[in-house]
Amino acid sequence: IETYLKQNKFIESVDCYKSASNKFCIAIKQRTPSVYVVPNNNSGFFVDRNGVVIPNTIYKTNLVIATGDIDQTYATKELLPFANFIQDNDFWDNQIEQIHVTRNAENKRVIELVPRVGNHIVHMGSVSNYEKKLKRLKTFYDKAIGTVGWNKYETINIQYDNQIICTKHKN
Repeated sequence: IETYLKQNKFIESVDCYKSASNKFCIAIKQRTPSVYVVPNNNSGFFVDRNGVVIPNTIYKTNLVIATGDIDQTYATKELLPFANFIQDNDFWDNQIEQIHVTRNAENKRVIELVPRVGNHIVHMGSVSNYEKKLKRLKTFYDKAIGTVGWNKYETINIQYDNQIICTKHKN
């Protein structure tokens, strides 16, 4: 029974045993998705915290969605630690709605973040140093956005060290 159940992509672990009172017991641990990935021109899939790809389902979840130029390798190796960081941080889990992946002029993957609050896009550049970049963005949100308003800027660029570059909405 364990071997059969382990074939199900939604099950992380299973333990079948006979209790002291001669009852047959099955303990199942379900996989917990960390990010929902929708690659360009392909159907979506989930990736759990351990990098295991889970097939798409009809059930809805409250996860960050990653779209764009993403394949399974990029999703499980490079994007997953970033998605886990977002999910584990209350502020970012509530603030970031979508991660969009494109390619820059050098054909390297770059990330744009779509926030739930505010009418701006955050250009993050590569996924490297995401903790440092998001710390800088959080400081900007705490110190500047409260003064100028959430809808003042069209883009907020955090890809460069020690700076934030903002572009105002054209009115």
